[in-house]
Amino acid sequence: MLEFKSWRSYLEFVVAVRRKGRFIHSAEVSDFLNVLRATAAKRVLEIPAGKCLWRAQIGHSWKRYYSKDNEYLARRGK
Repeated sequence: MLEFKSWRSYLEFVVAVRRKGRFIHSAEVSDFLNVLRATAAKRVLEIPAGKCLWRAQIGHSWKRYYSKDNEYLARRGK
């Protein structure tokens, strides 16, 4: 049975495609994608019609910023 090499496999995949090679895959990235492809069917979940779902969003970081003349809301990092 195919399994991911580690519980960190996804994190290592993310780092590889963001910082190393997005379109040219290393052996580790190819292995991760092959396991993902082979095991994806068992993660499929059918949601019944009429079921209420909530979408969560990571990273909501509104902060209150101040300047000499006024107060405003801005996203962190802008």
